[in-house]
Amino acid sequence: MSDPSVRLLTVSAAAVVLFGLLGGVVAAVQSQMMGQFEQRVGMMAGTAANFIVGAVVMVVILLAIRGPTLAEWGEVPPYLFLAGVTGIVIISSIAFTVSRVGVLAGSMLLVTAQLTGGTIIDHFGWFGASVREVSLTKLLGIMFLILGARLVLR
Repeated sequence: MSDPSVRLLTVSAAAVVLFGLLGGVVAAVQSQMMGQFEQRVGMMAGTAANFIVGAVVMVVILLAIRGPTLAEWGEVPPYLFLAGVTGIVIISSIAFTVSRVGVLAGSMLLVTAQLTGGTIIDHFGWFGASVREVSLTKLLGIMFLILGARLVLR
């Protein structure tokens, strides 16, 4: 019989991969939807619709699962609420970019920038991230991403 802790790690890793893949596919669908919003009502109105609908759905979910308490909300450092502002930049840039260059090229630009930024954040441990130093392998990966973005944007 195998060690259950090893199986748990495998199931946990599979869940991370599957959830990440789901998020990626849904991001592509959302990108196209936001591009359509941008063409029909403009970038800012489309972004507002995205956040209004998302907020309503999240409030319903939070009420259904009964969490978190007001005390728990009070423990959140105020700067973390700026994530909502960063979300506006992300969604607006998706709407603007995808409506002009398509989902593939727009996603490639955004993902390349996101992963490059993520590498820098990890390396320096910014915003409470665990420090994960940049290696030659990671730098090569970033270079390939940039090359891939260039090829896709031709």
